[in-house]
Amino acid sequence: MSERTRLEVHSSSSEEERKVTEQEPAKTEQGERFRLLASYTQGHRLPGYLRVSSKQVPDDEQQNVKQVNKSNVLLTTEKEDVPAFHGFNRVAAVGLYATRDKKFERLLVEPVVNLQELQKLVWNGCPPGRRSICWKLLLGYMPQSSGRRVEVLSRKRLEYHIWVKEHHNVDDIERSEDELRILHQIRIDVPRTAALGFLPSSEVDGVQKSIERILYVRSIRNPGTSYVQGMNDLVIPFMSVFLSDVCSEDMNQWDNTTLTSQELYDAEADCYWCLCKVLDCIQENYTFAQPGVQKICFHFSELVKLLDEDLHEHLKQEGIDFLQFGFRWINCLMLREIPFHLFPRLWDTYVAESNQVGDFIAYFCAALLLNWATKLKAMDFQGIIVFLQHLPTENWTLVELETILSQAHLWRLVHQDR
Repeated sequence: MSERTRLEVHSSSSEEERKVTEQEPAKTEQGERFRLLASYTQGHRLPGYLRVSSKQVPDDEQQNVKQVNKSNVLLTTEKEDVPAFHGFNRVAAVGLYATRDKKFERLLVEPVVNLQELQKLVWNGCPPGRRSICWKLLLGYMPQSSGRRVEVLSRKRLEYHIWVKEHHNVDDIERSEDELRILHQIRIDVPRTAALGFLPSSEVDGVQKSIERILYVRSIRNPGTSYVQGMNDLVIPFMSVFLSDVCSEDMNQWDNTTLTSQELYDAEADCYWCLCKVLDCIQENYTFAQPGVQKICFHFSELVKLLDEDLHEHLKQEGIDFLQFGFRWINCLMLREIPFHLFPRLWDTYVAESNQVGDFIAYFCAALLLNWATKLKAMDFQGIIVFLQHLPTENWTLVELETILSQAHLWRLVHQDR
């Protein structure tokens, strides 16, 4: 892009209607870079729609600009007092979810749900009350046809609990050496699951036992991947969403004593089946030597080289291998790098990506890393490693996460076929 980029800003205010202005974008060493927040409010007129002028883009990227502009991109800033592009304020993400709830309702009340339309909505974030059913539908666990759902879910839940009795609820003497080793490793890893710290202490033991059963049954039923460390973290997004259906939406206020055993069993079974669906999409990540993780990490490295060659070269000179930090990022699907309260929103996009989730994670990792490009270029080996193992995301809100998701999506539109 040229040094000056024309932004056509559409405002809901009649005084600012179709006002055209020019703004000097922020620069990095690589060149101009926008922080674009993909709008999940298509069909609603909000102040601050932003479009990139195709006149400022090379011919080979014209189609990508058209795709970006079709999605109605919103602009955001990291700080409330930064007047980025004529003073647009932060996007109130939670409030916007409410405005989209009717779109979800119209889709979900249909006798047969249109999954393609649902996927588009879910990618940009689900209202909390719709998240459970949307995930189950998009993962193929719940049938599209509303008339078949009760029968199918009842059968699947019963099937899981039969497997729990057959495989988990048995004496150790009946297990093989491999099964004992797997169970031992799961029992070591589950208490280390980072998100368990957000639960009331009275609920931790029960949730840990559920995670143990889910992971052990899955390992026995899927010997090709069995159990790999890191899978324990992947249960948590499903556990938090599905139990929030029957408990309070706030995990800190969960009280399992108010639930029936059937409600708890159902939520656990739903977690099991949905976890299996996700793991099937990224199966290579958890087979011997985890080639899928290595492949995504290589893609991640190549993207950084393409997007910010100076940063890539600095990491190389400092002796940083992308696997040193990228392995954990990818193996745990970024769940150890962002705050717990943002898990469900991140997984909205993962679920909507379906079989393409591995590809998207590479772009998400690149967007996350380049968010701190300037800082990283000033650090040595030790500083880089410590920083990347403890990213400063603890105070992040939906705004920061949406910004990274949008940047990843934008880069994939531009660079996917290269």
